[in-house]
Amino acid sequence: MDTQSVRPLFKQYPGLRHTLPHLALGALPTPVERLDKMEETLNACDTELHIKRDDLSGNPYGGNKVRKLEFLLAHAVAHGYKEVLTFGAAGSNHALATALYAKPLGLRCISMLVPQPNSHGLRKNLLLSLHAGAELHYAPGMVPTAFATIKQLCVHKIRAGKLPYMIPPGGSSPLGLIGFVNAALELRDQIEAGMLPEPDSIYAASGTMGTVVGLLLGLQAAGLPTQVVAVRVTAAQFTSMKKAERLFRDANALLHKADSAFPLFPFPHTDFILEHDF
Repeated sequence: MDTQSVRPLFKQYPGLRHTLPHLALGALPTPVERLDKMEETLNACDTELHIKRDDLSGNPYGGNKVRKLEFLLAHAVAHGYKEVLTFGAAGSNHALATALYAKPLGLRCISMLVPQPNSHGLRKNLLLSLHAGAELHYAPGMVPTAFATIKQLCVHKIRAGKLPYMIPPGGSSPLGLIGFVNAALELRDQIEAGMLPEPDSIYAASGTMGTVVGLLLGLQAAGLPTQVVAVRVTAAQFTSMKKAERLFRDANALLHKADSAFPLFPFPHTDFILEHDF
């Protein structure tokens, strides 16, 4: 069921309701909790620590991917696609989330997976992806070889008349990160409701940058001067300041084109920190 009117993004910019496909896949808003015990452990006498529980963002599967899929899968459905093609490591949470949320929409999920050290979590995600009906393909680790494998698969699909809808790793496209523009507006509403004070900083892991850049753009729209600290957890080629600026600019332009009431913002360099020491 499409209940996009309840999302803060559509409340603030109602013109987007008519131009931006959306499916309410997630259990939103997610709650905010104060981390009292962690404050004690860290002896943070003058600091409050809070966590936004995006692990509770959906059923059957939570995490940060659900917000992105609300827009990505909606776009695929709206344009008549029958298959989605996405990418990740062998135990990718994103690939699993895509498979789980695509299936009820009648979309077949194809996942191109690169090598990752074996673990219980990896095996669990692979089994759950298969249970969700995903078509899994192995792509060797070297980038040129992986791209050649992906190209070969796409050519095969095109010849079969089944061009899939492409979802990038982590769902981190300008469209996908709009899910976290909405998350920032959701957080603003929770601050105004007295659930937490206005934060000085938001810390988030950054793998493909969609989450952190979406938050950064959303905070601009929310009028919050909160700083986003992105902690890099992947290779530098996937997480860089240059990529952040590009994603920010492209997502901002997409939203402005969809509804001219959404402003065009300069990239807020002073409000974004990319940490590499993890």
